[in-house]
Amino acid sequence: MLGAHPLLLAVPRGGAALVLLAEGVLSPAVAYQRASAAASFGAGGALVEAAPDTPRFLPPAQALLIERAGQNLCANPRFEGGTPGVIGAGGVWPPDMDSNAPGGITRQIVGFGSEDNIPFVDIRWSGTPTASTTAILTFAAAGGWVCSQGQVFALSLCVRLVSGSLANITNTRLRAQERQGSSVLANIVKPVFTPDASPLRAQRRSDTHTIGQANADNARLNFVFSLTAGQPVDATFRFGLPQVEAGAATTTPILPPAGSPAVSTRAAGGLLYAPAAGLPAAATLLLDAVLPLPLAAERHLLAAETADGTAGLALAATAGPGQLRALPLPGGSPLAGGAIATGQRFRAALAWDAAGIALSLNGTAAVSSAGAPPPLARLRHGGATAPEAIEIRRLELHPARLPDAALAALSTLP
Repeated sequence: MLGAHPLLLAVPRGGAALVLLAEGVLSPAVAYQRASAAASFGAGGALVEAAPDTPRFLPPAQALLIERAGQNLCANPRFEGGTPGVIGAGGVWPPDMDSNAPGGITRQIVGFGSEDNIPFVDIRWSGTPTASTTAILTFAAAGGWVCSQGQVFALSLCVRLVSGSLANITNTRLRAQERQGSSVLANIVKPVFTPDASPLRAQRRSDTHTIGQANADNARLNFVFSLTAGQPVDATFRFGLPQVEAGAATTTPILPPAGSPAVSTRAAGGLLYAPAAGLPAAATLLLDAVLPLPLAAERHLLAAETADGTAGLALAATAGPGQLRALPLPGGSPLAGGAIATGQRFRAALAWDAAGIALSLNGTAAVSSAGAPPPLARLRHGGATAPEAIEIRRLELHPARLPDAALAALSTLP
């Protein structure tokens, strides 16, 4: 049970709701699609890799995670192909990874492994630097990723201190290195952070970078820290999940299949409920969800569509997100439901019948507009206007247009 709504899993019983999704259970009547494997952090924080077309449910609410397509431009996030040992004396960097060689400092690959299912490499820097300089560890080192001025990328990396200390180490940061061919045009440092002994999964650092150099044609991701001449250091860092994605949002980890290092893609997820008889001519839809990432433009969260997808109704969020709206499709005046915010749960009740549509958000009084929608055949999440990511806690369809007071009660957060 969730609130006062029974879990019937799309089995209609008189006027009862058809519960399409609740408490980590997806009705057999609902098709979930994703053409690739995908990863997320499951119970206890461990990394879980789901097979193609397998839903991902996020703790603690067991919300269904649906994401748009994404690509990791770091080709070897599993650190395959490297050799433990001191660099220059047996140790070999994994392909697509490299480092500078500060004078007086020994660099050692301590080993490879897995922590909470996150592939990692442990690297030790030790010695007394002969000059004040910056230690640089490079990901996407094999030519970098292709870029041009104005493009935006999301950078992310898990970093943990596993032994030694940060004594005499300062300005620990991520950095974006913009290049033309092999020539460095600019090194753009990101905010300082302090790795500690917390689990690797809890120390995923992220930032956004806009390519600034007019002649940049490739870029690389760096982990950097500062050294002072004559001040000894000894620290071993654990690294996991290096990732560079087009766009401003860091999404779930994207990994190539084990044994096949390469730039890898996560396919878009999709959700479809298309009963043979179509959707009721009068109905109420409940969406209980969270938008975990900011939106750069208005996006459809869920659409009730005609069979060909050219018309219908959509629940949509404006940029930010700022407002939740009901949109007649393909055109028509939007119905404003109220404010929503990134990372904040909301419940929306959307109703339709021959008289028009109505919308209530988080228990507010319903707003309505006249005009019957066309015959609706399916509910769908996905397509060009789907959000970057959505976490759906509950989705249900009532085979009646509920009264306005009931819409407000249905959308009240429990």
